Amino acid sequence: MIILICFFVIIDKFEYDYISTKKIIITIMFIMLDTIMLLLYKKLNRKILIYIIGFFVFIEITLNGILVVRQLGNITRESFINSYQENKPVVEKYKSDNTNFYRMEMDTYRTVNDSMLYNYASMHHYSSTSGKENKKFLTNFGIRNNLVQENQTNTSIPMSTLLGIKYYMMFDNLNNETKNQENYAYNLIDKIGNIRVYENKYYLPLGIAVNKNVLDYQQENNINTLYNQNSLLKVMSNTDLDVFSTLNSDKYSIDLDNIEYDQYNNHYIIKDKSKYGTISIKVNSLTDMYFSYIGNFYSMDNVDIKLGNLIDYTISETNQYNHLYLPKGQHSIQIKLKNNCKWFKFSFISFNKDAYEKIFNILNSCPKLDIEKNNIDYIKGRINIKDNNILYTSIIFDKGWQVKVNGKNKEPILIADSLLGIELEKGENIVELKYYPRGFFIGITTSTGTLFIIIVYLFIKRYKNKY
Repeated sequence: MIILICFFVIIDKFEYDYISTKKIIITIMFIMLDTIMLLLYKKLNRKILIYIIGFFVFIEITLNGILVVRQLGNITRESFINSYQENKPVVEKYKSDNTNFYRMEMDTYRTVNDSMLYNYASMHHYSSTSGKENKKFLTNFGIRNNLVQENQTNTSIPMSTLLGIKYYMMFDNLNNETKNQENYAYNLIDKIGNIRVYENKYYLPLGIAVNKNVLDYQQENNINTLYNQNSLLKVMSNTDLDVFSTLNSDKYSIDLDNIEYDQYNNHYIIKDKSKYGTISIKVNSLTDMYFSYIGNFYSMDNVDIKLGNLIDYTISETNQYNHLYLPKGQHSIQIKLKNNCKWFKFSFISFNKDAYEKIFNILNSCPKLDIEKNNIDYIKGRINIKDNNILYTSIIFDKGWQVKVNGKNKEPILIADSLLGIELEKGENIVELKYYPRGFFIGITTSTGTLFIIIVYLFIKRYKNKY
């Protein structure tokens, strides 16, 4: 029992986002109950104890099964086959190969793990595969999209740049924010079946050399995530240009129905919980902007956002900033809050295209990592720099990464508290990144040790039986 508790303590130290301390405690409780039953096996009625142990095991398996089914959902076999056959040719045509690296995202996905199914680089993944550094970055930069799944949806154009997202795929009949951005940031380059392929003309490669000031930047918690993006862009480009700024309140008007504004907490709440509440907004801006909103609700279905007559937009994440891109001009937005919504707040953030393009041009002119080899867990590239700099990568920092520069081991460093960076010296640098899953060596050691003990035990047992 002590060994098991120590094992779960070690697992908790790895800080896997999906494995919470609460779940570990519940698991330990079940193990303790089963252990007590086994200790009483010889003292009490064995048949009854077997039924009790079986009951506890049944309860634990059932609870785990319900949790998994609720989180993952289900899909028919026919739907899966059709989705696979439709998406596979598009992915194969545009995914990065073994001498390049870029990400692509799909609004046609069957599940968030489709990047693993089709074997392409993406921000889409389930949070069970990542640690808290990943969660912190995705949350504070507005990319985290669900308590279980994590992806790039509802973030901004600049963030797609920093993450190296080159292509977007979506169904032809989708009316979402990427189509609003099509004329500016994304060019329609292909159509295969019902899937449109857009290319991000502001894409940056996996690694670029930036100034060392980037090491001084720290992301902030509990602020609008666009401001974290704004600060990181300024530090990386070594400029004072603001890509994002708050739109003046005289640019929009608000009409409330069964809603009141809580000045102390700076958010909106429903007055009569037995009825729906509605916030109607009219906004007129001379610049492109993002409609940023955040709320607290028991279910994702408790807030509906309607943009004019074109988009019926359902909020995707509770307690997390979401961003809806709006081109300059007049817009009507209707927000419907249902009775389980505890609070809701929003703001309009101006998007300065001129500032963004200047920053992008600065970053795009930086020395770039030329990828020579790109495998599942290994990346090798070259970069030539004139001064000692930091290699910024769009890789989420993880202790499993091991780095070599010019054949020598190099300790990776944190950028923005979450991204993987590497210190480089003047001249040509050959950079190698190798990934070992956390717990890999512990698992190998444990398995090897266990196998050794079993072999020794069998050998001794056979020796005793023989003599």
